[in-house]
Amino acid sequence: MMPQDRLADGWMKKEIRILMLEDITADAALIRAALRAGGLVFRVKRVETKQRFLYELAHRPPDLILTDAGLAGFSGFGALAIAQRKCPDIPFVFVAGTAGVDVMIDSLRNGAMGYVLKRRLAVNLAPVVRRALNEVRSRRHPGPGRGWLQPCRNRTVNPPSAGIGKLNSIGRLRTSA
Repeated sequence: MMPQDRLADGWMKKEIRILMLEDITADAALIRAALRAGGLVFRVKRVETKQRFLYELAHRPPDLILTDAGLAGFSGFGALAIAQRKCPDIPFVFVAGTAGVDVMIDSLRNGAMGYVLKRRLAVNLAPVVRRALNEVRSRRHPGPGRGWLQPCRNRTVNPPSAGIGKLNSIGRLRTSA
């Protein structure tokens, strides 16, 4: 391996499989351009409907999910809820046109690993994607001194009666229903 084969944060130039839930073709092109400009090597499968989203999760699980918050007929929050149930170890990042602080906080509280405004794609998207992928990778394969969370996974964080939840396999909080 040559030094130029590593990204600045240590990620190999491995093709990242991205499932993109986006209903606007021009926005999908902007997202791809921002990822490319950020030095990421990737393959995107773009879907626009809940049915296609479910199909891709079941048949071709991605390394990362990117979704718009406001889609016609299917919400990004609906996609997040499905992803949390079906594939909680896959990082989920919102890419949205607008958002209030409450929406951003709710997305992170519900399991998203990032929220990027479309007007800031060029600056923020690639770093958020790298951080999400690195976080998942370090939780799956902790190095020396990084395994502090390992004994806690899938154990109750607070008593079940408190309704707080459990940590999933990558250490994200799963809320109890």
